Amino acid sequence: MKKCGKCGGNNEEGAKFCADCGAQMNPGSMDRRVITVGRHPQNNVVISAGGISNKHCELIVQGGAVTIRDLTSTNGTYVNGAKITEKQLKSGDNVMLGKLYSFDWQSAIRVGEAPVPPSAETSSAKGVYIVGRAPECDRVIDNFKVSRKHCKLYRDGNSWFIQDLGSSNGTFVNGRRVTREAVQPRDIITVGGTPFTLEQLMSGSKVSLEGLNIEALHLTFNTNEGKKLIDDISLTIGPGQFIGLIGPAGAGKTTLMYLLCGINRPTHGDVKINGESLVRNPDNFKGVFGYVPQDDILHRELEVTESLMYTGKLRLGHKFDDSAIAERATSVIQKLRLEEARNVRIGSPEKKGISGGQRKKVNLGQELMTDPNILVLDEPTSGLDPKSDKEVMTILRGIADTGRTVLLTTHNISESNFKFLTHVIVLAKTGKLAYFGPASEAAAWFGANDVVDIFDSLEKMTPEQWKEKYRKSAYYSNYAAPDTTSIRNTPVSTVNRAVIDPFNQFLTLTSRYFTIKLRDTWNLAFLLIQAPVIGLLINLLFNDNDLKIHPVFILVISTIWLGTSNAVREIVNEKSIFKRERMVNLSIGSYIGSKFAILFLFSILQSLVLIAITTSKFNFSNEVSLFGVLIFTSFTATVMGLLISAYAKTEAFALTILPLVLIPTVIFGGLVQPFNKMAEGVQAFAAIWLSRWSYELSLIIATDKGTEALGFSENNTGLDLAVIGLMFVVFLVALVIRLAGAERR
Repeated sequence: MKKCGKCGGNNEEGAKFCADCGAQMNPGSMDRRVITVGRHPQNNVVISAGGISNKHCELIVQGGAVTIRDLTSTNGTYVNGAKITEKQLKSGDNVMLGKLYSFDWQSAIRVGEAPVPPSAETSSAKGVYIVGRAPECDRVIDNFKVSRKHCKLYRDGNSWFIQDLGSSNGTFVNGRRVTREAVQPRDIITVGGTPFTLEQLMSGSKVSLEGLNIEALHLTFNTNEGKKLIDDISLTIGPGQFIGLIGPAGAGKTTLMYLLCGINRPTHGDVKINGESLVRNPDNFKGVFGYVPQDDILHRELEVTESLMYTGKLRLGHKFDDSAIAERATSVIQKLRLEEARNVRIGSPEKKGISGGQRKKVNLGQELMTDPNILVLDEPTSGLDPKSDKEVMTILRGIADTGRTVLLTTHNISESNFKFLTHVIVLAKTGKLAYFGPASEAAAWFGANDVVDIFDSLEKMTPEQWKEKYRKSAYYSNYAAPDTTSIRNTPVSTVNRAVIDPFNQFLTLTSRYFTIKLRDTWNLAFLLIQAPVIGLLINLLFNDNDLKIHPVFILVISTIWLGTSNAVREIVNEKSIFKRERMVNLSIGSYIGSKFAILFLFSILQSLVLIAITTSKFNFSNEVSLFGVLIFTSFTATVMGLLISAYAKTEAFALTILPLVLIPTVIFGGLVQPFNKMAEGVQAFAAIWLSRWSYELSLIIATDKGTEALGFSENNTGLDLAVIGLMFVVFLVALVIRLAGAERR
């Protein structure tokens, strides 16, 4: 019998190809072949993962036997859990490079073999690979964004093709969504946000595709004023790492985090995910990153399960049915140990709901609903008691242990927290990298007895000195040195945005917004009672006279006031939520549409109540048309209120601006100072206010002689409608522009 040098299987003596794996049976099997493995590009097998040395180990293939030899690597080579210097391997042996990287040595020994020509003799070789989430697939990507059977790669003659199998999120080649496409060895295939090449697929193991490597290459970030916040930082981060990002105030921790997950673009440098540029192609990786900011970004009116369900429907609803999303929500709740709070309203610090630790977990749960490959958190344990702190860190370490990458910024530096971390990044002031390596070795690097003393040690040298010291160290070679990528970046001809369904998002956002409004009972009650009270006050104050100019004016002012005030807090209150959801491709049109659906409903109800109460006394000439004008006016005022809300930094600031907009509406409407008594320049200034045009149009429709009494024109019906419509469009366009720019600020 003849043993295969790749898989160890037994074959007939005359076999040219292995019956088990299809590899060529080398007739010169006694020839000695050495395969080097490491991060340096000159190795036969290049692995650009954290913890891999430049020359980590070598495989010696001779006479059907395979021996692995460690090359004095930093983190060691392990066979079946035991650290080795040299060991002969047998089929099924588990090889780890360091304690985190699983090395598929049986595929690696194929490096350097002659390519197999297509012939009848190779018909038993692997010619089709199914990629998906199901365990029975040839290549498994255990990620919720990947369909059970997502795509297949198959050989047809001398060429390889990829075919999408009706997946939910699509299959992409070099950034372009495809149904069926020929692929070259170095083309970048993206499935569920995970990029890989045909070469990787052919040489990898059954579960080798799901891990993502992050390479930061010479990152520099300057402010618009030229101040340098990040100074030439390079990092290599691998799957399964739990990394703490620490440094003194102003060191650039949050800035670096934003660069690594694509929120901000670097001034110089690049970030690559499995070799593909995040900077050049950020939309290719939406859904790959899960970002949990320090701010509380939850709707307090929702219950825990409801909050997770709405997040799931918003991001996955058109791809998964409600039962699948509910199953995912249940899984997240169990993972976060939130079973007792699943049906509890989230509440707020002022109105008690779930605890502070539970709020942190629910924030995290929003991202876990889409199972991101890379989880980035800003101060996830701030403000927590020691027990909750430990619980959150335990959960995050558990996520990293499943092969995900977890990166967090923290000020809570203690031995107990460092024990959870696999690695730590330490920034000196002015954004200089002072250390990146194993968390267990950080204190020794800084000459500190305890990790809490690291910041004191940072003061003993200048930031530039720390940067140079690290650059000259072995840690830099093993964990940070750039230009050792195993995948050459392939130019992306077409940038794609992640697949979204705007209509599904609109329905989900509208349902969530409506639920929130119903739960906010006090605010809802005041909102509904305003129109009846105003209508009754109009009836009480004014007499039924021929001109009716006063009640019509109050009706117009009331609809503008109500429409604007209904909307002025609606965006600023959830600005953090909006920015977070935009990161996973929230449609701006769907978001604005959901606001319109509910707020316009209130506009219609309020206008109807005002007309119903006042028309019984004043007998307006055309109540139905007047009702239409009030609705149109209220819609336009609502968009104006949303625009104010989008520009305001806080709710208090939005409410401060509101009187500055509404009081001129009263003054320049045409009644407080009749239009015909305004100077020409004042009349021109009055034209920029909605009330001037809406009041004139209402007088034309509802009264017989009101327009003439105030100096308006009976012939301006078309002009009034056109100007009000123009204001609606201008406010709407400005709103869209503002929201589109919000994710870049």
